[in-house]
Amino acid sequence: MKKKEAQFSMLNFQFSTFLKILFLILFAFPAAAEEAQSSDEVFVLPTVQVTATRLEKSVDEVPATVGVMTRQDIVERMPYSLTDVLKDMPGVHQSRDGILGTQVNIRGMSSQEARVPVLVDGQPVRGGRVRTFTLFDPDQVERIEVIRGGAGSSIYGSDGLTGVVNVITRRARPNPDGTFRWQARTNAGYSTVNEYARGRLELGGARTGFDSLLGMTFWDADNTRTPAGDIKNSQFKNFSMDLKSGYEYSEKHHFDVTAKIIRGKNIGFPNGLGAPGPPTIIRTFDPGDQDDVSVFYEGRELMKGLPPVRAGWFYKKQKSTPNHIDRSKTRSDTTSIQSTPVTTWGLNVFTVFDVDRGGRPSRGALTNLKHRLTLGSDFVFDKRHGTITRTIAKYFNADGSLNNQTDKTKKDFPDAIFKDVGLFFQDEIEATERLSMTATGRYDHAVFKTEFEPATTAAATAILKANPRTAEDARTGSFGLIYRLSETLDLNLSAATSFRAPEPLEKYGFTVKQIPNPELKSEKGKTYEGGFRFHTKKARGRFTYFITQVRDLIVSVNTVFAGNNVTQRQNVSRVEYEGYELEWSAPLGRGRTMFGNLSYVRGTNKTDRKPMSAAPPMTALAGVRHDDPAGRFDAELACRMVDRQNQIDPTAEFRTPGYSVFDLRGGVDLQKIYGGARPMRLTLGVDNILNKQFKNHLTRESVSSAQTDFNPIVEPGINFKFALTTEY
Repeated sequence: MKKKEAQFSMLNFQFSTFLKILFLILFAFPAAAEEAQSSDEVFVLPTVQVTATRLEKSVDEVPATVGVMTRQDIVERMPYSLTDVLKDMPGVHQSRDGILGTQVNIRGMSSQEARVPVLVDGQPVRGGRVRTFTLFDPDQVERIEVIRGGAGSSIYGSDGLTGVVNVITRRARPNPDGTFRWQARTNAGYSTVNEYARGRLELGGARTGFDSLLGMTFWDADNTRTPAGDIKNSQFKNFSMDLKSGYEYSEKHHFDVTAKIIRGKNIGFPNGLGAPGPPTIIRTFDPGDQDDVSVFYEGRELMKGLPPVRAGWFYKKQKSTPNHIDRSKTRSDTTSIQSTPVTTWGLNVFTVFDVDRGGRPSRGALTNLKHRLTLGSDFVFDKRHGTITRTIAKYFNADGSLNNQTDKTKKDFPDAIFKDVGLFFQDEIEATERLSMTATGRYDHAVFKTEFEPATTAAATAILKANPRTAEDARTGSFGLIYRLSETLDLNLSAATSFRAPEPLEKYGFTVKQIPNPELKSEKGKTYEGGFRFHTKKARGRFTYFITQVRDLIVSVNTVFAGNNVTQRQNVSRVEYEGYELEWSAPLGRGRTMFGNLSYVRGTNKTDRKPMSAAPPMTALAGVRHDDPAGRFDAELACRMVDRQNQIDPTAEFRTPGYSVFDLRGGVDLQKIYGGARPMRLTLGVDNILNKQFKNHLTRESVSSAQTDFNPIVEPGINFKFALTTEY
């Protein structure tokens, strides 16, 4: 009975607020709705191109579940980081560790745990996971593609158990008349909730065969205000420069170069990465730096009969320096400063064959299959340099005067290397006019290597000396199909296997109470999906049901070694995630549109039959939008509704109540309204209009401490924000 009541509770979520939105849609625009039904106006939704399968194609031609946040979505939301954009996508949730320190959770698994890989223009971003999404200037991004499910692992390699995020960066646009000239662009923004100021300057130009875009951004914020008070230690400051240039030589050779540097300073993590937070624990990243560069080459018709060859190389160096101040004891004050550089580089080469046996097949049997075959290989080298910790401890007398001070520096973690070489193929098949299929296969050989000194204990030294190098093979694949039941309705089915290679810290990490485990194996997943997709010139919708099963899940286990009670990461758990996602958009007439989505996932540890931690609650989004036919302005009202989460792992998380939050955003094209020679857009928004006090269930917390308004932290209160973009 209790199980049924819990299931019913998950379905009974914030329906009163949902009805308010429905009332707004049906009655606020009755004339528009009637006109949409009776007029001959054709409302054409734009075709979205994605590179989810390494090749650009329409999102409607991809059998995997792919979501896209466009450039327009990013501009209108004025986000601090990319997770503020992705949280409106079904199946994707924001996992907070502060205001700037955020990650994404896709179908119950997080990028923080290296189970959701992040790509930039198709190249992997490995290394420090804590600040992955903060190392982007959102204004540098053209669109964000999210492959939900396990198909991404067989295309891109390790980590894609439940999804892959691919960030596509912007490039310069050519002049309408085809001539080349340098163009400047500025973007300035402000948010009231944390006195957040942001400014960006761009210089770019393009013509046939050449384009270049150089950008520079600075952003600074104070502590964030909430209905419960200020979030202490939530400030941040960043500076970045980025470049993207392309050059085409003799129509046969095309080169792209992308580079970026980012410098972070005084970036606060209010929960102290799981600690109780201020004033007991104060943790900041200062500095938090990253440099990266990538080169892409495409050769076309290099020899007669030779297909195009595409190759890429990338390099990244990240240095995150967390400062940890512990004031939990009244007569001592301990400051730990850690430095953990991560260096990553890699390359990939692939080619595409088009095999057409008699043209597009007819409705008959599978007689003339049309193939598009991709073959390739990639290599990744990832080195995590040993963590160097400087600890300064101050001891005070009862009257507050300094009694003693120590200053020690040590290397807590040895250098560790991860190398992976992968071979992959992808076959896109047009079988009949109604049926298209995609099959992928991949083989990976991963090598792990570490030093065995220094180690904090003799036990850790002995384990690392016995096995400083390990290797593992992984084979993954996927198969998906689209069957067109009619011109407007498609059936989608897919199955995929995936894997996640252990992080060096998981295999070789140690403390006084933790021992390493070089024999740690990769996590292995299976995902099954099925659903329907509806698409016309006026409306779109999609429903997906999925099951993801993972075995050899890596968890921390209490054990006894050499007579001591210690912990060790081991492959012990089998887990299953089951859920569904629904999304839709449809016109109401005269430029007005209704949209929404709904997602639900439930995670179960099959080993002990208990709920998985960090499983997001049922979430829904509903809204209405108006786009002026003349392009002068646009406006959007949306409500995000989140159910309470009672199905929890009490050893790792608290229960959270449900909530509903309203956001309003819009923009004005000042040039079209007032005239003038320079394009100008003013973007306005109000987040959390009703100043609702609520908590995100996926925010990091410490269950060993008392639950308060700031453990976990409350979400930001009402926030007025604006941005002004000008082109010169």
